[in-house]
Amino acid sequence: MITDAYGSVKFSVEETLDKLYNGNDISQFVVNDANENNLHLKHHTHFELPALQQSPSLDLTSEEFHTILSHSWIMPDKYKEMDLESYLANELVKQNMATEIYTARVIEELDEYAKRDMLDILKFLVYLMNVCRDNSIVTGIGRGSSVSSLVLYLIGVHYIDPVKYNLSYKEFLR
Repeated sequence: MITDAYGSVKFSVEETLDKLYNGNDISQFVVNDANENNLHLKHHTHFELPALQQSPSLDLTSEEFHTILSHSWIMPDKYKEMDLESYLANELVKQNMATEIYTARVIEELDEYAKRDMLDILKFLVYLMNVCRDNSIVTGIGRGSSVSSLVLYLIGVHYIDPVKYNLSYKEFLR
């Protein structure tokens, strides 16, 4: 299985046949080999097999596609319109962390997120973590370099204070 530049999952012929022989529904599969896909479409009815999905053809580059999607987060308007800097400043106060070091770090990280056009993602994460908390959904303690972000810590994505452990967010946002 591979994922193409648009995020579509495609399966090899071998993976598709393996699923078919094991009784799985392959009607939602997209095969990574165009020739094999065309052969299947030509002959699938003869063998009483479901048609395979066709890869969607887009008139956008993968960069344009992802730019459009990165601004299409489904969340309540109050999160879309929220002031992240104020939200994070309030979180610093709530957690007794409103020191010069922590405040400067939040501002520095937010600038980096903004440069990468990732503020909508952060707003969505605030929404997602609130939904998890409100519904008693357990979230993880953190994985990998994401634990180096103080912003993600304040949002509640992980529970490791990166300033306390002298972790640089630059490892995460490279």
